[in-house]
Amino acid sequence: MYLYDTYTRKLKLIDPVKKGHIGIYTCGPTVYRDLHLGNLRSFLLADWIKRVYHYQGAKVTHVKNVTDVGHMRQELLELGEDRVVMAALKAGKTAKEIADHYTRQFLDAESKLNIIPATVFPKATDHVEEMIIHIQTLLDNDLAYELNGNVYFRVNRFPNYGLLSGNRDQTFLMPGLRGEVDSEKEDIRDFSLWRAAEVSRELQWDSPWGKGFPGWHIECSTMSMKYLGSSFDIHTGGVDNIFPHHEAEIAQSESLTQTRLANCWVHGAHLLENGMKMAKSAGNAYTLADLELRGLGTLSFRYLCLTVRYKNRLNFKFSSLCSAQIAYTRLKNMTVFWKNGSVHKGDEFKDALQEWRSRFNLAINDNLNLPDALKIVWEMSKSELPSSLKYKLICEFDSILGLDLDETFFPDSNLLRDSISERDLLRKSTFTEKNDVKKQQLYAKMDSQRSVLFEKGLVVRDQFPNSIVIPRNYEFETAKTWNMVSSSSDVISQIKNKSQVDFTIGFIVQGYDEDAKRCLTSILEYWSTEKVEILIFDNFNKQPVRDWVNSFNQKFLQIKVIRSDHIFGTAEAYNCILNASVGEYVVLLDTSIEFFEKCSSTIKNALNQESVGIVGPFGLLSSDLKHFHTEITNSQDVDAVELYFMAFRRSILNKIGLIRQCFNFYRNLDIDFSFQCRNYGYRTIVDDCIQVKRHKHRIWYDMKEDEREKLSRNNYRYFLKRWGTRNDLLTSTKQK
Repeated sequence: MYLYDTYTRKLKLIDPVKKGHIGIYTCGPTVYRDLHLGNLRSFLLADWIKRVYHYQGAKVTHVKNVTDVGHMRQELLELGEDRVVMAALKAGKTAKEIADHYTRQFLDAESKLNIIPATVFPKATDHVEEMIIHIQTLLDNDLAYELNGNVYFRVNRFPNYGLLSGNRDQTFLMPGLRGEVDSEKEDIRDFSLWRAAEVSRELQWDSPWGKGFPGWHIECSTMSMKYLGSSFDIHTGGVDNIFPHHEAEIAQSESLTQTRLANCWVHGAHLLENGMKMAKSAGNAYTLADLELRGLGTLSFRYLCLTVRYKNRLNFKFSSLCSAQIAYTRLKNMTVFWKNGSVHKGDEFKDALQEWRSRFNLAINDNLNLPDALKIVWEMSKSELPSSLKYKLICEFDSILGLDLDETFFPDSNLLRDSISERDLLRKSTFTEKNDVKKQQLYAKMDSQRSVLFEKGLVVRDQFPNSIVIPRNYEFETAKTWNMVSSSSDVISQIKNKSQVDFTIGFIVQGYDEDAKRCLTSILEYWSTEKVEILIFDNFNKQPVRDWVNSFNQKFLQIKVIRSDHIFGTAEAYNCILNASVGEYVVLLDTSIEFFEKCSSTIKNALNQESVGIVGPFGLLSSDLKHFHTEITNSQDVDAVELYFMAFRRSILNKIGLIRQCFNFYRNLDIDFSFQCRNYGYRTIVDDCIQVKRHKHRIWYDMKEDEREKLSRNNYRYFLKRWGTRNDLLTSTKQK
């Protein structure tokens, strides 16, 4: 097999260090939180490499470390940097208990993805003494130095530092990675081998340099060399491991052994979500539990990863995953049918079988070209091969794909056995008019049982001598059940179409269901006499909003719920509402708003003035674009209408456009949209005849102060970048 070697930047034929034996090391999880799908894609890469070598008859030793020494810095924990860990600590959990919990979660996630377990899962905490020995060796050889209880590797003593990452000109390298800032270091590039423990740190060990804990990089060097030797065949990881982790790993390992650590460094590209790297800090770190919550199979994610080469970034969308589930289920269904087909005897297809195998092998050996391998599988499925030979091939190919296509479903289910046996009884029995009642009773019982199976996603097929159970084909179910959206573009725009009702009232629900119910209740009370539609955007709440909206529909039928398949930014969520709206007038609300009187006539009167673009009860004024204040006591022109309540004619969207989707957070979004409107000559006004109650905006007050300030500041930059020189749009300027 040829693999792309990051170190040499070339395709490389793997020449095993030991003949017939492949040694693979994979950077495993840091166990203080659940793995997200981006992490799992990296582990799938190693699994597919290992499966290829198993398929080709090689013995594989696979080492995947578990980092459990607690690299989440104690001071960051105390600042609330990781709320999950903090909550566990406050609940009395020890660091070991937390690590053990997430290690089990990791192993469970790998099992659900059908990842073959590594040969050994060494834990960092079990190898600290060996790490200390390695660090001392580096110190003895003057390749490292001690400073205030910390030990650093001397980067300038390793000439090849930077070859892996391409950072040969190291003058720009940033210090401080993983908390390594120390103003007294000899060189800002020097990295930690040992860190002095913070006073309150739970996990710490005695060492010749005082109490502390090992650096991030030395762990992998120690464990890889212990289980695979000083030189082994393949080292895998994600591209974010290349620098500094793998670069440092090479430097310290090869300084110890004077030999090449890994013959081939294989790195998988990022998993993106909505164009951004999937990461906890970005708020888009979805887990297998998120897939299961949406009714999607975890192996559908494995199938999705097969469709893109490992060196290419994969842009993850739940709509794409749904399509992958359809394809995967269809392939699985075909495998079951082939398995139950008649057995073919004869060798007239011998050459054809060899041709399919040859094509498949060429693909997998070409730098693990799994998309081509999958394409070949589908071509084979449509070929003239007999079913039994297709089944034989798909089982061979699936030993690499790892999709469990030949898995038996619910083999121990009494319900399934009863359902099948009763159908077999019906098939084999001869019924007369006298016992037709018995026949009908058997059919009724069997159909009831099969309905239960159908709800579990399974159907029973009776085309074969023996009844079989297969997954329900989602191809025909998707249109009915998959009504989530992955982006605002998934909502067909009605903006240019003729209005069908007078008002569209829309709001976003992102937690705080009671606030949303209060808001909706007041809408139904004071708008029920109007020709109005209510659009509710369910921003992927744990309890789907439609579950509780159904109770309101009995009173008011024009309620529509748009549900996202992930958490949308505020602007994109409102744009989904705007695209779907069919009202002549649109009212966007925050769920903190409660109506206590009618205001539809007031809105119509204000917006029937062609000069008015947006009206609402709350507004902002500014004199310099730097400070916006709310000292408004009566109806007047304002610089921005606040998004607690914002009303406008739907038709103006054809001119001014939708809300700019760079605003993931709601703050300053309303100012930007108001300026978007004012830029086309429209006025933005406050009308104090619109009387509503504004409750506490809990999303704002429940957020950490530094987090909301950061998000607000980022949004303000977006505003200034576009409007920072447009003082002419200010109300005060126009009045002059």
